[in-house]
Amino acid sequence: MWVVDVRARLRMAVVVLLLGGLGHATTSRADDGGGTKLAVDSTASEESPPEAYLRAVDLAVAEHERGYFLEAREHFRAAHEIYPNARSLRGLGKVEFELRNYGECVRYLTDALSSRVRPLTDDLRAEVEEIRARARVYVGEVHVDVQPESASVSVDGVPLVSPATAVTLEVGEHTLEFRADGRASASRRVTVRGNQQIHIHVTLTPLPALGLPALASVERAPGENHRLRGWAIALTSVAVVGAAIGLGLGLRNRNRGSPRTYGGTSDSVLDSP
Repeated sequence: MWVVDVRARLRMAVVVLLLGGLGHATTSRADDGGGTKLAVDSTASEESPPEAYLRAVDLAVAEHERGYFLEAREHFRAAHEIYPNARSLRGLGKVEFELRNYGECVRYLTDALSSRVRPLTDDLRAEVEEIRARARVYVGEVHVDVQPESASVSVDGVPLVSPATAVTLEVGEHTLEFRADGRASASRRVTVRGNQQIHIHVTLTPLPALGLPALASVERAPGENHRLRGWAIALTSVAVVGAAIGLGLGLRNRNRGSPRTYGGTSDSVLDSP
């Protein structure tokens, strides 16, 4: 039991050194040059992260070392939710690189470089910048200029939180959709290539006002309103008179073809003169 306890304590010490309060994690390239491994640097840190964060990182590192990157990503996400900082962003970026999600990788590593919470050391910054440069070979950036500025933008059906910023997309075909109240929606298809910068300018067309054009002109010219109203009354009167005449003629024609009887009890039938 004592041996097991010592091993557990040693393992926790390694986690503390890795992304923890007593040290910083560094990265060395895998033998085949395609992946990355997590190693240890003994640089000291000023603050100690929460225990729950360290446990999540411990699980993430263990899964990463086994090559279970999906599982490692979930533990790194849990760690980042507990204690967001540059080191957890770095871990997420490295896992996304292994999963070939290069767009997510670039976003996480860019945020890691700019984070002021447990910021990266010079060595870690150099490592992160190298991985980000490798990932950018497989992504491009789309810069969107849409009018009105309040328009919403979605990429492949996913809404963008900050449409005004550049969008990092993986190589391939993508569909951007633009919507705004009172404007006709629009869409654009783009083909993204590695390290490409794409600029899209979209102006959404205002929708036509609801209602009849004649009524709109009536609102702008009150005199026209009275004339149109007079025409409407006259046309209605003509229609009513015409309907009455038509009804009268119809009744008259029906009566002509029908025999009529005039009083008495005789059986004689006379046509109306």
